[in-house]
Amino acid sequence: KYPDAMIYAESVTPITADSKYIRDSFTTEKINDFNDKLYQMAQEKGIYYLNVQEVLMDDTGHLISDYDAGDGMHLKSNGHKAMYEYYLTHTVDADGYANKIVE
Repeated sequence: KYPDAMIYAESVTPITADSKYIRDSFTTEKINDFNDKLYQMAQEKGIYYLNVQEVLMDDTGHLISDYDAGDGMHLKSNGHKAMYEYYLTHTVDADGYANKIVE
């Protein structure tokens, strides 16, 4: 119905090293593997990929502790603000102009 719609795939956000959600089926490694596959799918389908992990991860590959709402997975408002700022420079405007597209 909307042939001109811009479609984005967005990475799963990182978790802390001690997140209470970690289990055999949900780990940082599995999140990264899923994001890699999501990126491949976006390339194959020709859709935009937003790698929000790059603004939410620390040097160890985990959620920046200051963004953690307390459970190791969900974000505080400053984490959401970081994502918002990322969107402002990594999305395509309706006229097709892009400040920066993640590749």
